[in-house]
Amino acid sequence: HAPGFDEAESDAAGEFRMDRTDDSAPQAGRNADFYVAFLYNTVLLTREEEGRLFWRMNFCKFRAGQLAKRLDPQRATDAQVRRVELLARAALEIRDRLVESNLRLVTSQARRFADSTGLPMDELISEGHVALLNAVDKFDHSRGNKFSTYATTAIHHQMVACLHRVRRDGERMSYQQGEMLDAETGDDRSVESQAYVAEVGKLLGSMIGRLDERERYIVQSRFGISSGKELKTIKSIAEDFGVTKQRVQQLQVRALNKLREMVTDVGIYDADGGVA
Repeated sequence: HAPGFDEAESDAAGEFRMDRTDDSAPQAGRNADFYVAFLYNTVLLTREEEGRLFWRMNFCKFRAGQLAKRLDPQRATDAQVRRVELLARAALEIRDRLVESNLRLVTSQARRFADSTGLPMDELISEGHVALLNAVDKFDHSRGNKFSTYATTAIHHQMVACLHRVRRDGERMSYQQGEMLDAETGDDRSVESQAYVAEVGKLLGSMIGRLDERERYIVQSRFGISSGKELKTIKSIAEDFGVTKQRVQQLQVRALNKLREMVTDVGIYDADGGVA
């Protein structure tokens, strides 16, 4: 709700169209990918335009909610239902416009995080999109604050949370794999069980070849699967690749998840009936 909603006389209150183009904006290079070209072609909003669009979007949602509450499911006419749907659709279209005009905030934050953490740009951009959508929904323009400031903070927090999640998952996976490597070798498994484990080892060795080059190197270096070389630490692998330890941990998690999916697909089970 915002001032003026209750006094509005029609559903068209605050209707705003912006047909201008931003001729002063730099143009994308000829070899730019689709996403970059799209960003360059998106017209940035002035603060006044942005405020008017936020007012109109929230008004459409407010009016649609009011009308929906008054609908009688047994007696509602097609015209009444269509009126609610049109208002809801108008709100979504304006929301898309607001999101598109602020996508450059996402890419600038993603580039900064990628350079400092080693996380992939596409993952950071995806996280940033989520944060931007939530920011558009939650922003209260009536307070007079700049949306870009609010959105940048939300995007930053989302990417920090992503970084913490990747590190936490990497540490958890490293711990679990360390427990596996430290497990006793002199157990009382049956000859049949040992033969089964050997067969699974061969199968896993063949699956390693289906990983990409970096993932295969990390798995072989960390766990010695299909490799007779001495096991390496995360730090030494990071030095080999010239990346951060966090990046190596992320690639390790991705590789192990791929192997886990392959194992599930071929139906390998351990002695207790669980997935190996």
